[in-house]
Amino acid sequence: MAKTKKRKSLKERMLAKQAKLKSRGGKSKLIFQKADKPLRVRVLPLLDPEDEFLVEIEQFYLGSEIKGVISPKSVGKPCALDEAYHEFKDGDDNDKEIAKQLTTKMKGIVRVLVYSDFKKGREIDEEQSGKFVQLSKGQCEQALDLFLDDDDWGDPSDAKEGYDWKLTRTGSGMTDTEYALTACPKRPLAKAWAKKKTDFEKDLEGIVP
Repeated sequence: MAKTKKRKSLKERMLAKQAKLKSRGGKSKLIFQKADKPLRVRVLPLLDPEDEFLVEIEQFYLGSEIKGVISPKSVGKPCALDEAYHEFKDGDDNDKEIAKQLTTKMKGIVRVLVYSDFKKGREIDEEQSGKFVQLSKGQCEQALDLFLDDDDWGDPSDAKEGYDWKLTRTGSGMTDTEYALTACPKRPLAKAWAKKKTDFEKDLEGIVP
C-alpha cells in the first residue's frame, strides 16, 4: 500500500508562502507614504463617475521586505492569511504570538497620478502614475470631508474641476506617526491622463494576491 504523503503544518505552509512572495520580484503597484518624502497626487477619473474613488481595504503587514499585502477579503474573496490568523489565534502561546503579527489594519486606497515636484505639481512622474496610494484613516476622513464640501471642493476625481492632494507623513514609530491630507487649488487634469479613466473595482482586483 502506498504511503499517504504527510501534509505540511500550517506554519510550514505559511513560511513557504512568505518565501514565495519574497522571491516573486517585479515592481509594486502600491505607493507607500514615507516620512521623508511628501507626495502630491491627483485622483484619476473613473470609468463610471458614480463609482467611489476611495475604497476601504484590509491590509496585512508582513515585514520590511514584503511590507503590506491587501487581504482578498477587501474584494469579497477568501483570504488564506485571515484563515491562518484565526487558527493561530486559537492555538498555543507560540501560535498566539504569530496571530498578533497577522492582524489587519484598515486603510483607504485610491488610484492616482503622481507629481515629481511637490510644490507646484507641474512635472508628472510617469513611472509612479497610475498606481494605487494608501491612505491612513485620518487621511480618508479628510478626503471625504473635502468631497462632501460641495461649495468649495467636491469631487477630486473630476478631470476639469478636481484638485490635487498633498500627502504628508511625520514620525516613524508606532506612537508618533501622523498623516495629513491637504487640498490644492482646483485645476484641469493633464489631457493625456484625463482620458485614462479607471475601472476601480477591476483594477483593484488586479493587485490583490
